[in-house]
Amino acid sequence: MPAFAGMTDEAQTRSLPQRRSEFCGTAILGHELHEQVKLLREIRVIRGKRERMTKSPFRIGIAGGSASGKSTLATTIVAELSRREPDLRAQVMSADSYFRYDAPDMPTFILSSTGEELPDWNQLNSIDYARLTADLDKRSADDAPDVLIVEGLMILYVPELRERFDLRLFVELDADERALRRMVRNIYREDDPITKNDPRLIAQYYLDSAREGHARYVEPTRVYADLILRGDGDFGRTAASVADIILTRLRAGVAV
Repeated sequence: MPAFAGMTDEAQTRSLPQRRSEFCGTAILGHELHEQVKLLREIRVIRGKRERMTKSPFRIGIAGGSASGKSTLATTIVAELSRREPDLRAQVMSADSYFRYDAPDMPTFILSSTGEELPDWNQLNSIDYARLTADLDKRSADDAPDVLIVEGLMILYVPELRERFDLRLFVELDADERALRRMVRNIYREDDPITKNDPRLIAQYYLDSAREGHARYVEPTRVYADLILRGDGDFGRTAASVADIILTRLRAGVAV
């Protein structure tokens, strides 16, 4: 039966404006509800960003042998994260920045081919790990980035540093390829005060220092790694896989 059946003409006439008013009121209510939902979503985004600023960053440790590709992997991961999430902040800390250059107890060794005493950068106490750990904690608290990557030879060897990482990576590469990479890198390095860009000294330094340090302080730490990655693989694909893990963990920790 029609909605107006049984109504007088006057009643029907009065009901039309009333029904139009009710319809308009419903439309206005729907619009206001949509705007409120939109506002709530914006608030959640802002709140999520604030939470990330006050929470500790997602911390990653990348260990591996000399010239295995640690630094390249770290920068590739940062680039991949930036490509996917432009607002996400990722930073890299290098353990090489904490070498104890002027320390009186800096470890040394005798280069077998020349008899010269040289600093041994492949011993555990060649790096100030206490200062590195303190700086990591400080950068995790003061306007912390979303992701903080620490890369270095022996960073998984030190328990106080190792336990701070949310994700531990180890870059493996065959010894002969690492030796060749070191040779090419150090020959063309602008400032090489130790081996002076001499391929014979570079090779001897590797045999007398880097090889021994790797066996003692680097290779054993692979057991602490969550993932072991090839240093001669496609770092683009590797970084994409690592970025998947990082973003999944971040989204699980902060709802945006």
